[in-house]
Amino acid sequence: MIAFVFAMCLGVNQYWMNDTSLALSLLQPQCWYDWAMREEYLPDESYSPMIWRINDKNLTKAAALATQYPGKTWFIYNEPEGSDQANVEPEEAAIWFDKAYELIKMSDSTAKVVCCGIMIRDIGIDWMNKFKPKNTPDAYHIHIYGLTKDDWKAAIDYWHHYNDANLPTYITETCGMWSSNQAELLNYVSKYRHQNIVQIY
Repeated sequence: MIAFVFAMCLGVNQYWMNDTSLALSLLQPQCWYDWAMREEYLPDESYSPMIWRINDKNLTKAAALATQYPGKTWFIYNEPEGSDQANVEPEEAAIWFDKAYELIKMSDSTAKVVCCGIMIRDIGIDWMNKFKPKNTPDAYHIHIYGLTKDDWKAAIDYWHHYNDANLPTYITETCGMWSSNQAELLNYVSKYRHQNIVQIY
């Protein structure tokens, strides 16, 4: 696994080792996030904060942190179309996204505000088709899971076809569906290159 980290970024799930600092010291990723916006990590240039689901309380916190830690890439939402995830209708999500975009940009004009963490599948694309904020995200972030390399390639090709504006894209979650194909798939993903793909987590 360590060999892949130099080519890709890392999502650090707190429940994985119950110790983020241990995971970071072992893997030394060039870029990482933890589905949250934790002030103790924001001084780390390689850390990107996330607003998992937007509300007034975390918008106030995000605005303050964006002022204090400029130049960050802010990921907005985590699978808003899914169950047991951010779970917000696209019309409502657009209203909250505009609030987040404007507050973060007012606090830090150099920040990148990136949306929306959908899973690349029909339900995710349907959600995006109904998501119509006033402010265009600086980039998108998406999730891809695949049974095989061909599945993964089909999903990213589907996304590139949808993203006809050619906005930069971060893949903030990806892996195989089963442990038996993780190494082969991640090896393939680590070598994937496309002009619109910024980072792969």
